[in-house]
Amino acid sequence: MQTWTYSGRTYACPIALTASLLAGRWKTNLLWLFWTGTNRFNQLSRELPEVNRGVLMRVLRELAADGLVVRKEHGPRPAPVEYSLTKRALSLAPILGQLAAWGRKHESATSGELRALP
Repeated sequence: MQTWTYSGRTYACPIALTASLLAGRWKTNLLWLFWTGTNRFNQLSRELPEVNRGVLMRVLRELAADGLVVRKEHGPRPAPVEYSLTKRALSLAPILGQLAAWGRKHESATSGELRALP
């Protein structure tokens, strides 16, 4: 059986690899916010007020470690820090666009209706 390896982790299929990069409660929310461009930490914190600042920092570090977000410091500490999508993350645009379209189409469906979809 073929396996796929990314960042030292092995996956049984390429879908699992992709899903693991997007897995987590806040990753897709952050990627959605980054689609509009570069954001600073405080901007992200204001956009997602329900996220603890420590959790937000952890998820941003995970996204950076996975090569989806670049963290850029400006000047000496405490320096303003900007986050933006990498080329690798931008290549997810068609996939994320399809996920967004599916979500819009089925946002009012009940869980029973979702199970009945082909």
